[in-house]
Amino acid sequence: MVYTLIFLTLFKFDSLNVRFIGNFPFGPANAVTYDSSRKVLFLGSGGGVYILDVSEPSNPRKISDKIRTRGIVSSLFYLNKILYIANGYGGLEIWDVSHLQNPSKFSSYILEEFVYDVFVCSSYAYIVSDSCFRILDITVPQNPREVGHCYLPDIANSLFIKGNYAYVGANRMGVRVIDITYPAEPREVGHLYVYSCVFDIYLLNNYLYLIDLQNWLRVIDISIPHIPREIGVFWDSFPHYQIFVLDTFCYTASGIGLTIFNVSNPQRIYKVGYYDSPTYGKYIYVCGLYAYLTDGEKGLRILNISDPRNPLELGKYEVPHITKDVSIYSSYAFIAQSLSGLKILDISNPQNIIEISTLYLPGNTNKIFLSFPYAYICGDSGLRIIDISNPYNPYEVGHWDDTATSANDIFIVYPYAYLLGNYQLLRIIDISDPRNPVEVNSFTTRMNFIYGIYVVYPYLYIVGLNPTFMIYDISNPYNPFEVGYFHLPGAYASDVVVLFPYAYFTIRHPGRLVIVDVSNPSSPYGISEYNLSDLINTSLFLSLPYAYIAGNHTFRIINVSNPYS
Repeated sequence: MVYTLIFLTLFKFDSLNVRFIGNFPFGPANAVTYDSSRKVLFLGSGGGVYILDVSEPSNPRKISDKIRTRGIVSSLFYLNKILYIANGYGGLEIWDVSHLQNPSKFSSYILEEFVYDVFVCSSYAYIVSDSCFRILDITVPQNPREVGHCYLPDIANSLFIKGNYAYVGANRMGVRVIDITYPAEPREVGHLYVYSCVFDIYLLNNYLYLIDLQNWLRVIDISIPHIPREIGVFWDSFPHYQIFVLDTFCYTASGIGLTIFNVSNPQRIYKVGYYDSPTYGKYIYVCGLYAYLTDGEKGLRILNISDPRNPLELGKYEVPHITKDVSIYSSYAFIAQSLSGLKILDISNPQNIIEISTLYLPGNTNKIFLSFPYAYICGDSGLRIIDISNPYNPYEVGHWDDTATSANDIFIVYPYAYLLGNYQLLRIIDISDPRNPVEVNSFTTRMNFIYGIYVVYPYLYIVGLNPTFMIYDISNPYNPFEVGYFHLPGAYASDVVVLFPYAYFTIRHPGRLVIVDVSNPSSPYGISEYNLSDLINTSLFLSLPYAYIAGNHTFRIINVSNPYS
């Protein structure tokens, strides 16, 4: 069962009777830029930006986490104490960062498109969104306005400005060269196909450097802008995702972490060195002797590149990992995060959600269930029981280990915890002594894949694939047995809540809410469905008369006061 944190980011803002209040949007590190004069780094993390003091590279220190966007940060551009944020369906956001501890938003420019990248030059911001290149007048940062645009033949995911020309990476359609002499009338004047998907581009002097899907680093001569021509290539065994060029070296955020190439002679490129990061490099910024590498869920790595043959890690900054589940108690939100365990937020002021503590746990965390004063968390390492009586100082009191399978969902009805294992497996754990939880039974169901679990004693309800919905009698935990089932051919059910005499569950794709009468457990039958075709991978919470459903960046509220309609 999933409790949905209601302070959600609604990407396209087509809300009906729901108002955005606040969020805690931080997640994997996916963009970075730098203010060299103040030795300050701006780190895109999920849907927010951390401002970090990196004057001491071995010990980066958080200055502020007050920049919280409406989308997922995809690119950052910093100029003259203003931060420009391309954040997907959140459009372009412009922030005043002259006061680092208290940044303030100047404005937002929202589009019905996904904004991938931003570049600022003079009084214009250039953005690429889906298949369009746009020019915004930012003379008044509080009121950006579009002055011109140019459509492109494919998704535009990267850009660079030099002089009167914009160079745009257009996915499968190579590099497009756009004349921006007249901002109101940008027009394409040249292009270069590379026979692969463009990932990122960078310009230095008369060369454009490009990385693509097939692991090629390409150097393109743009001395004649409307006739770009390739003059050098290098193929690598690792993929490369983002690129930065300084002097005679090219730095890429790559599948291994950081890769460094010597490009002093574009026709004879060779690899100089690399840094092997815990996961993979996603974004890179280089200044002086230091490279700032984002490493997804592992956060930020600060590297000394004075010897490009042997880049060395000096410091790092951890970021929140992917949120897998959330539960609410009083004025606190308890978040299960994939690789960082339990994170606790103070949500007493929804407009200013504050992180108050983190408890790191082994393995990958999947789900959380609260039964105060304990939080029960399941994942790769089985079941962990956490004392949360003091939210500022949570600690583990007991655990039950299972390294053979991953526990994917959990439900507590004291004195038992019911764990959903991989595929068809269910486990029953005695938690009467939280210091020493003990398995009392495990059994395999005939459901092919189990995705959700709910318990209303003496019955356990599971949903998944083939059959869609099943009921087990668990009055004797040592001998549970199937009572009844309900099946929708080909349907994947993803989450379930039972408020007797009805069971409510969501179907993954195409999305829909299904209501089943379970008054007779041996013969459950469907009474209604509600179409949610635009939602996939949904989670469900009920507080009658409403069902709250979240999935693929959308949040829905459904009136279920009449379950038949």
